[in-house]
Amino acid sequence: MSGRSCAALRRLSGAGWLVFRVSRLDDSTVESAGALVAREQVAARRVCPQLPASFASAEVSATSLQRLRDGGHSGVVAVEDGRVRAVMTGIERVSRAGSRYVELPAAGFAIDPDLEDPTRLLAVVYGEFADAIVADGVLRHYLGHVALPALSEAVTNVGFGRSSIFAVRPAVPGTESSDVQVRIAGLDDLDAIARLSLVELRHRSTSPIFSVGDSRSHEQRGAEHRALVDRGAQHLIATLDGQDVGLLTIELSSPAPRLCPDGEPYIGPTATLPAARRRSCAGQCGTALGAPTRPPMGFCGLRSG
Repeated sequence: MSGRSCAALRRLSGAGWLVFRVSRLDDSTVESAGALVAREQVAARRVCPQLPASFASAEVSATSLQRLRDGGHSGVVAVEDGRVRAVMTGIERVSRAGSRYVELPAAGFAIDPDLEDPTRLLAVVYGEFADAIVADGVLRHYLGHVALPALSEAVTNVGFGRSSIFAVRPAVPGTESSDVQVRIAGLDDLDAIARLSLVELRHRSTSPIFSVGDSRSHEQRGAEHRALVDRGAQHLIATLDGQDVGLLTIELSSPAPRLCPDGEPYIGPTATLPAARRRSCAGQCGTALGAPTRPPMGFCGLRSG
């Protein structure tokens, strides 16, 4: 992207025609953009109080935007009469299958929550951001956003489908089953963890998710989960009739910090072998997650297709 003002969108208001100017997110606009993210977070927390309060701080949101910029993200802002009305950031990445895609994180995306219908503004901001990326052949774009009704509708109107959602659930003890046993996995379980994680990956590549297939080897998947363990994650394995049939991964942080509760664990890769479904394997892992013998937990971020 160039640093020039690259687009304008006019809208009719009670006071006459006003102009949105779309330009690059830079040092002169990052604080105002952070204030917008914080304002949107306040509105979103009225709908979902479990969303983190930290992003309702303009300082925290601006720092997060700057961290994205320092990490290689580029971005645009839409400014009306000196006020930032929209911000979008993104970065190109390479999937596990080797294909290129663009990640547009929720921490770097916000639109004025006071707009009744942000569709047109979103279309222009996204168009300006994505124009050069599409021309370069990167056609998969993943946009994260808070679940405000008008914003969700605008994202759909622009043409985005749903790839995944982040949800929250209380970690509380449930009813234990005598048939399903759950253990905290050790490093000698990495082979089983890699095998069970493939169940979820294959499921995600089917309808209605249609994720890009996973081409990593069994050893590479094991190494990835070993890296999660090194970062403090725990794996719970469900055993039924002497066979490892279920997996639940507990990570210490979320890949989308703006969408998951502050300071709570994140439920990562989960899976149950098809033959063991409807036999409470996932439920027993959830029960173990909230068992009194484990550290106290509130809500957990859960990403699902």
